[in-house]
Amino acid sequence: MGIMRAPLARNAPPWQHGLVPSQLFMLLATCVAFPSPLQKCPGDTHVAGHGRASVVAARWNLPGQRAPQLHVAEGVLLPQMSSRGYLAESCSQGPYNWTSYLSLKLLGRTFKYVVDLAGAECGCNVAVYFSAMNQKKQVGTCGDYYCDSNQVCGSACSEVDIQEANQHAWHSTLHTWDDGENQGCGLGGNTVPGCSWTPSDYGVGGRCVDTARPFNVAASFPVNSMRLLKGIHVKLSQPGKPCNLEARIDSYMKNGVDGMLALSKVVALGMTPVVSYWSSTKMLWMDGTGMNQKGYCAFETPAICNSAAKVYGFAVEDIPEEGQPACERCPVGHCDQDKDGECRWFAITGVESYHCRVADCDEVPRGFNISDCWKWKGKVYYSINFTDAPCLADPIPQLSDALLQKAKKLEAAAKAKHPKPRTVSTTTGMPSMARLVSPGSSEREVRQRARGKRDVQAIVEHLMNSWLFRGSLSQYHISPFMGILTVGGGTIILLTMLLLLLRVRLKRGSLISAGG
Repeated sequence: MGIMRAPLARNAPPWQHGLVPSQLFMLLATCVAFPSPLQKCPGDTHVAGHGRASVVAARWNLPGQRAPQLHVAEGVLLPQMSSRGYLAESCSQGPYNWTSYLSLKLLGRTFKYVVDLAGAECGCNVAVYFSAMNQKKQVGTCGDYYCDSNQVCGSACSEVDIQEANQHAWHSTLHTWDDGENQGCGLGGNTVPGCSWTPSDYGVGGRCVDTARPFNVAASFPVNSMRLLKGIHVKLSQPGKPCNLEARIDSYMKNGVDGMLALSKVVALGMTPVVSYWSSTKMLWMDGTGMNQKGYCAFETPAICNSAAKVYGFAVEDIPEEGQPACERCPVGHCDQDKDGECRWFAITGVESYHCRVADCDEVPRGFNISDCWKWKGKVYYSINFTDAPCLADPIPQLSDALLQKAKKLEAAAKAKHPKPRTVSTTTGMPSMARLVSPGSSEREVRQRARGKRDVQAIVEHLMNSWLFRGSLSQYHISPFMGILTVGGGTIILLTMLLLLLRVRLKRGSLISAGG
């Protein structure tokens, strides 16, 4: 493999390009010392309303940590665990180029896609977000100009997290370039008060969104009369479900400063869509029980997560001038709305129904619980007399058998390379729930107990995989005790010493028996 030139001007010293010695080392390591079989350009996808978009795969997940291949098949992104990819106008082999990244203008528009989170368990994070990396000229320590508010690759910029999610949690969050810890809206961990869902509505078998199946995501960027961003509205929908879920962020203050105004300027310049999949044993901030005790995950089980997720069906479109309800009940036309923007249920005795307005009687659909055409004050309507009429949702594109087979092969290859420990799996395939804190606990107590719980979990997992139990116990058996063991550091040290003494005594007994 020939030596690739770093993206520097011929006669300019590196520091004029914002490169520090550590970044130069990373570039050299990428270009010379460690030639990679990773495909920088794994394929293209289609963004309806924009056109073809190339996918650029990151070579480094973190500085010094190689990223697995992000695959693209038939326009479907299949991010493997610890991989990351960017949508771009074009992609070519060689050095990364910040000017090639897609720059979507989102003010007054809606960005849509379909996501499949099946198998993404506690401790895993399928993320779809926008980064201002197309506005940065700093290559970063990952060599591809990636930036975010947490400076994962050494470069800070604003980001809009449409989703950080798994089967049990969802966060939609705004971040200015200097705010890496803003709270999200959705479910799990510590979400914004008044902006959270319940596990019965979102989760495996959820009433509104069943995360075991693909579902639609629509992120809208409405503007005010001055064409400034006034909020981020994220809607989740699934065909056949009686309700949608919304995460609405209409204000964002950071240290007394209007963060929404700062983000408005960034969004107006265009942002780059990013897709990633990663895991951690320290993800309770996203999927833990949280202060409101609504979250699902008592502790993390990244070892049993699927090795890849699916993101596809991208589209971008203008927000219609006439506001649409969060849950449109009318299969044709639009419903009369109440003050909250929801379809209004007319509770008139004998004629309880939703009222759907259409242009003329020929548009009235035929079906169960649907009335004939009727008129009121010169307008044409029909009625639906079923309270839980399914929300109108975009159909989920059907994936081909060839693509599904490829996804299965990727999963099988990952299992063969990194087999999942049988001691971690449960009889149900789902992590057990356990309360970590009481509803009245402070945020500080939540952090302290979560930290203590992770320490205990490490000890328990060590025992479960050691000579003491030899796989006879699983997380299913041990999880009821995790809440009891969620204690301070002193007790953890005492517990560790007791376990070590037990091991020594058992070893000594086995030696005496052998000698006798």
